[in-house]
Amino acid sequence: MIGFMPAIYPDELVYSWFCRYYVHSGYSANKMALNDLLYNRHCNPSKEFIGHSLELGFAAYMEKIFDSPVDFENDIPVSAILYFGMEGTKYMSGTGRVRNTRLLADDMMEFFSQI
Repeated sequence: MIGFMPAIYPDELVYSWFCRYYVHSGYSANKMALNDLLYNRHCNPSKEFIGHSLELGFAAYMEKIFDSPVDFENDIPVSAILYFGMEGTKYMSGTGRVRNTRLLADDMMEFFSQI
């Protein structure tokens, strides 16, 4: 159970933030602390900065493409964007059953190359 969570610094890496939590938590092993913080052992946190301009630009891009706001206050799984946000876009097949993730990845690469 998480009893204490330090405030994250503006340009701090997520792993650094987790390490500060581990130091103050009193756990005997970092694996136990990560079990508390992460959903499961296959869940990997973003190594990028929280609030990084690249993440903000990506959120604006996703909002423009899928016409759905990105809520930074709540966790939104990527699968929600891939399954429900693609409806009515060029990334979903005409039948609405097949996602064209390759086209999405190509468009994202083009977007990031412009930044």
